[in-house]
Amino acid sequence: MTDKVTRGTTPTICFTYTDVDTSRMTAAYMTMRQRGQVVAEKELYQATVTEGRLLWTLTQEETLLLRPGYDVEIQCRYRLDDGTAGASDIFCLAASDILKEGVV
Repeated sequence: MTDKVTRGTTPTICFTYTDVDTSRMTAAYMTMRQRGQVVAEKELYQATVTEGRLLWTLTQEETLLLRPGYDVEIQCRYRLDDGTAGASDIFCLAASDILKEGVV
């Protein structure tokens, strides 16, 4: 994962698992929070699932909701087909600003 999210871009957020079989996930959520408020949340059906990885691509509209100068917290929570639930660490990324506002 990179160390920043630039507003107005379409980054892909990737979670890598070495000890979890991603094909057994029945639910997963990627949550982005900034200054205590949820900015974006995506579900499993919106992810690209590969062996050991979940990838979510953000839209320009979603990253434009970020406030520059404040950290963005990102976490993935999931449930497996046997009911086991897990969560990633919370990653903190910087929100980077742009000069031209809006969707390109």
